[in-house]
Parts: sequence; C-alpha cells; structure tokens
Amino acid sequence: MKKSAPHGYAAFRTLVEASPKPVVLLEGSREAPPEILARMEDLAEHLMRSFPKLVARTGNATGSDQAWARGINRVDPKRLELLLPRPSFQKGAIAGGNTVHALGDLKEEDRHAGRLVTRAQYEYRGRRGAAAFDGMPETHKPYLIRDALKVLGYEDYRGRCHKAIAGLFYVNPDVPTAEAPAKRSASARRKESPCFSTRIG
Repeated sequence: MKKSAPHGYAAFRTLVEASPKPVVLLEGSREAPPEILARMEDLAEHLMRSFPKLVARTGNATGSDQAWARGINRVDPKRLELLLPRPSFQKGAIAGGNTVHALGDLKEEDRHAGRLVTRAQYEYRGRRGAAAFDGMPETHKPYLIRDALKVLGYEDYRGRCHKAIAGLFYVNPDVPTAEAPAKRSASARRKESPCFSTRIG
C-alpha cells in the first residue's frame, strides 16, 4: 500500500524541526480575494516567528507569492529567497535583504536538472511528460523550469544546494486556472517534497 503524504500542522512542524536548514516553498494562485491575501500574510509572519531557522522560497508573482513575501518581510527579509524567471521580474515587490536569483544566473547544471524533471513529469490537458512539455512555446518553458528548481534547489554562492523540505500552497477554488501552479511544479513536489494545501478563510 502506498504511504499517504503527511498533512496538517503537526506534520509540517515535524519536518521543519527535523531539518538543520529548513527551506519551505510558499506559493499559490495569482488570483485571490484581498481578505485571503491578508490572511496569507499573517500566516507567513506566524510561520517565520514560530520557526526561527525557517527560510521561505517563492517566485515573486502577483497574488499569493507576494502575499506570502509581505508576511515574511515583516519578520526578516533575509529569510526570503526569490527565484525569478528573468532579472527584475516584479522588482517593485522585492524588499531589501531578500536573496534574489534569476533563472539565467544559475549554473547550467542546475537549469538542466530542472528541465529534465519538468520534461519528464509536466502535465497539461491530459498529456504528460515530453508530449506536454516539448510542444509548448519556448517562452513558457523558463517559468516551468524555475518552478521545479524552487523545489529541487540550486547551488548558492557557497556551493551548497538546499532542496525544499515541503511546499505550502493556496489554491483559489473559484478560479479554474488556479490549478496551473500545482500542475506546473507537480513533478518536483510529487517526487521531492511533501505538499500541504492551505485552507484560508
């Protein structure tokens, strides 16, 4: 029998406290009501205060990404890692002290690893793997590779690579396209890190 994925705050706490360098991926729908975004900010602040070693990683997109980031920045901007699809992406939302990487600045080995995982596991409209990935416009692929690397990790200036130990996601049930972020990095999350859904509101 396949072992079920961990879920709930207790499982999340166990993962964070067991890791010497806990990195958690925080993401979700780009479209969310203002009151939900405010609660996401509060939750992010709570997590950062509750777990002093915790480092968060996200992509700086509008909506959920930036809501999580605002909560983190209330506590310690240095504990937020942003992986951008291109330099200066949504630069107005980046706080001083945030660690910022653009996909093109990462080592070729890291980008290649992200591409391999994404190409093997990407799902879209009933297709999976190369059949789904190869036919998409080249301009879309960096976003998908970036999403995989947010989970897989990438080498920092010290030559260390820190994989995300878990992912926390908000999905707007009222927006059909809200499934896109989950599908885009499903490969990495399914194989590499537990995923926790977030019910807010």
